[in-house]
Amino acid sequence: MKKAVVIGGGIAGASITKYLASRGVGVNLFERSPQLCSGATWHAAGLVTRFGGSSKIKRLHSRSLQILTDLHDKYDVKLHTPGSIRIVEKNNPDRLKEAHQHVQLAKLFDLPEYPTRLIGPDEIKALHPLINLENVECGIHTPTDGDIDPTSLTNCVINLAKANGAVVECNMEVIGVTHLPGNRFSVKVENKKSPGNIKVYECDILINAGGLWSKYVTELVDPESKYTFHPGFIIEHQYAITEEIPFIKEFSAQGKRLPVLRDLKASSYIRQERYGLLIGPYEKDCRVKRGSDNRGDWTKKPPADWGMELFPDHLTRIEENILTAAELIPELAQVGIINCTNGPTIWTGDSLARCGRTLIPNYYDFNTLTYGIAQSLPLSEYLGHIILEGEQEYDAASDFDPLRYQSWANEEYTYHKVRDTYSKNNVVNYGSFENRQAGREFVPKHSLYESFKKQNAAFVFSSGVETPAYFTDKTINYAKFDHHEWQDIVQKEAESVVNGVGISHASFSKIRVSGTGSHQFLEKMTTNLMPTLPGRCRLTYTISPKGKIVAEWTITKEFTNEESFYLVGSRDYAAHDYAWLNQQLRLWGHQECGKDIKVENISDDVQILHIAGPRSRELLVSLSPEIENIKFLTMTPLKLGGHTVNVFRVSFSGCQGYELHFDAALGPQIFDLIVKNPKAKEVGLSFFGSYALNSLRIEKGFKIKGDLDYAHYKEAGIEPFISAKKPVKFIGYSEEYKPTKRAKMFFVHTESGYEWSVPGDCPILSRNGDKVVGYTTTAAFGAITKQTIAQGYVYAPYLDSPELGDLYINCYGKVWKVTVLDQPPRSVTAKD
Repeated sequence: MKKAVVIGGGIAGASITKYLASRGVGVNLFERSPQLCSGATWHAAGLVTRFGGSSKIKRLHSRSLQILTDLHDKYDVKLHTPGSIRIVEKNNPDRLKEAHQHVQLAKLFDLPEYPTRLIGPDEIKALHPLINLENVECGIHTPTDGDIDPTSLTNCVINLAKANGAVVECNMEVIGVTHLPGNRFSVKVENKKSPGNIKVYECDILINAGGLWSKYVTELVDPESKYTFHPGFIIEHQYAITEEIPFIKEFSAQGKRLPVLRDLKASSYIRQERYGLLIGPYEKDCRVKRGSDNRGDWTKKPPADWGMELFPDHLTRIEENILTAAELIPELAQVGIINCTNGPTIWTGDSLARCGRTLIPNYYDFNTLTYGIAQSLPLSEYLGHIILEGEQEYDAASDFDPLRYQSWANEEYTYHKVRDTYSKNNVVNYGSFENRQAGREFVPKHSLYESFKKQNAAFVFSSGVETPAYFTDKTINYAKFDHHEWQDIVQKEAESVVNGVGISHASFSKIRVSGTGSHQFLEKMTTNLMPTLPGRCRLTYTISPKGKIVAEWTITKEFTNEESFYLVGSRDYAAHDYAWLNQQLRLWGHQECGKDIKVENISDDVQILHIAGPRSRELLVSLSPEIENIKFLTMTPLKLGGHTVNVFRVSFSGCQGYELHFDAALGPQIFDLIVKNPKAKEVGLSFFGSYALNSLRIEKGFKIKGDLDYAHYKEAGIEPFISAKKPVKFIGYSEEYKPTKRAKMFFVHTESGYEWSVPGDCPILSRNGDKVVGYTTTAAFGAITKQTIAQGYVYAPYLDSPELGDLYINCYGKVWKVTVLDQPPRSVTAKD
C-alpha cells in the first residue's frame, strides 16, 4: 500500500485525504491546530456555484455541485440550493455582452436539467422580491447554486476518509521534511500538546494542503527554493451580516429561500443568512498581510500564536460597497449590521488554486484555494488522478498548475498582482485582449525587451515574458470586446510580412534532452519519427498513456558528439512540460533507455528572433551567404557578426521564414546586426507582433496549445505528424479508441468590428433545435483571406450530419453564420 502524508486539515486537506483513502492509499493527515478548519475554512462564506468564468472552472464547479448534492442527500451537510443571479446593471453594454457570452459558454458543461439562462427584471423580482429593479437590465440565473456550512462539510468529508482507513491527527505540526532515496519523504511532526514529543513518518506521497501555512510548508520541503515557487499572500476578506429582516422571516416560513446575488456593480455577493442577509464585498483597497504587525511576521505564515482567529473588522473600508448594494436591495439601508467577519485567506496573483505536480517527485501542491469550499472536492479528484495515474482526466493546467508561476513571480510582482486581481474581482473581464499591467514592472525583462521597446512595441505578458503584440506610438484602449483600436495596425503588419519581410520576438519554451539513450526515449515519447541527422527538425507531439496530447514540439538533433535533442514548444507550459518529461524518465525512461539521459529547461537561456516573408532569405543572406543553402525544416549553426547563432528554416507564420536561436545575453547585438544592416532598409524590413502572427498562422491551420485542448491524438487533426514507420509504438498509442470529436476549422461570418471577437470555448450550434454540435478553441481575423477563422471541434455524432451545413454561433449577443472548412484556407509557403 502506498503511504501519503497530507499537511493541513482544512477543506482542501480533507478532500484529498478522502479521495486518496477511497483509492486504497494509506493517508495520515496532520493539522497543527486543536481542530480541523482552523485556518481559512471555518469562517468562509460557504458559497457554491455552477457558474464559471472559464470553461475549465465551469466544468469544475458543475462537478462540485454534483458531489455536494450527493453528500447532502446522504449526510445533510447543510447545503442550500436556491440558485443564484448575477445582476447586470443598466447602461453598461460591455457587462451585457459579457453576460451573453457566459450563458453561451455554460452550454458546454451545463446539465440539461440545470440550464444557465439570461432572465429579465420580472423573473428576477419573482425570485428575489427584495430587489429594486430601477437599475437592473437583466441577470444570469444559475439554478441550484447556493451555500453550504464549511465546518459541517469538512467534518463529513473527514469522517468518510476515516471510514476508508485515513488517520487524522490534530495538534500535530510538521516541523521538518527530509528527502529519502527513491523519491520518498521523512516527515517530522511535533505534538503541540506535548512540546518536544516528536514523531517521524515516512511516506511515498507528500501533499501540501497547508492553506494559510502553505508557504511555510513549501519552505520546509525546498528550503532554497530550487524547485518550487510559491507566490501568494495572506489577505483580509470581510463580510457583514445584517439584523433580521421581517420579509425574509416570512419568506422562509413559506419554505422558500432567497437566491444568492452577485451584485457586480457593488462588487459583492449577497446571500441569505438565517433571517438576515450576508454581504461580502471585494474592497478596492485590498489589504495584504505583508511583513510584520503587532502579532508578528505574516510573509510566510501567520504568527506562531495565531489560532482560530479573525482580524479586527473595518466596516468603513466596505461602506461604499454596502451603500451601492443598498441601491439594489433597499432593505440593506433599513437594518443594522450585527456582525462583521474579517478573516484571513490566501491568494495567488490570478486568484486561482495551486493544484498539481511540482518539480520535486511525489510532492504535490493543493493549496492557496481562493474558492476552497466550491473547488476542493472536484480539484481533489483532478489531483488524485495526477498522483495515482500520472495524468488528469481533463487539462486545467493553465488555471491551476503550480508550475505556472516560476522564479519571475517575485514578491513585488505578486503583491501588486494580488491587490489588483482582488480589487477587480467583479469588473468586466475582456479576456486575453485586456492586457492588465499590475506588477509587470517588477518582473525581470528578457534581453530583447529594450530593443523592441525602442521600436514602439506594445507588449503582452504571459508566464513572465513580455512579447510584442504589435507596434504603435498610439495609446490603445484594451478594454474592449470589439472594434479593437489595434486591428488596422495588425493588418498592416501582417501584410508587410506577406509582401516583404518582418522581424519579431518568438517566445517558445526550449528544452534539451541529452545523453546516451535519449533518441530511444524520445522515439517512444513522440508521435513522429525522430530526426537522425544533425540539424534535421521534426514537428511531433508527446502523448499521455491515455492518448491525450500533452505537448507539441519541434525537435531538432543537435550538432554534438553525444545524443542531444533541442525541443521547442509552448512557453506557457515550459515548466509543466519539463516536469512531464522528467516524470516519464523516472517511470520508465531511465530503466528502459539509459540512466545518463537528462532533461534541461533552458527556456531563459536562449532567445529567438523570427524573420518572415518572401524577402527574409535576401535579408539574411546578406549577413551570411550560407543561409542560402539551409533547407526547410533544418537548422544550421552559423557565425553572424562573430556570434554563434542556430539558424532554423521554419516559420510559424506559414510564410517563408527563419528563426535565429542564440545565447540570451547576445539579444541586443543580434537584433542590431539585423535591423541596422543596410540590407534591412533596402528590403523594407518591418516589425510585426504576436497578433499579426496569429492572423497568419490560423489561415494555414497551424495549431497552438489551446487548439489541442488535451484532446485524444485521434481527435486533434495531427495525422500528418503521426508516423506509421516508427520502430516502437509511442506512449498512448491506441487502435481501439473511438473519437468523440474531431478537430475542424470554420469561417465565422461576423459583422464589421467583430472580426477579432470570437472567443475560445464558444459553442457552435445547429439551427435545427439549437443543438451544441461543437465549439471553438482559438480564432483570429485572417490577414490574407480577410475573414474570421476559428479552430475548434465538432462532436462525433454530427460529423456526417446534414446539420453541419446550417450552423451558427452566438457571441456577445450577436448571431453569426458558421461555415465548416474541409481544409485550411491558405497553403503553407514556408517551403518556397
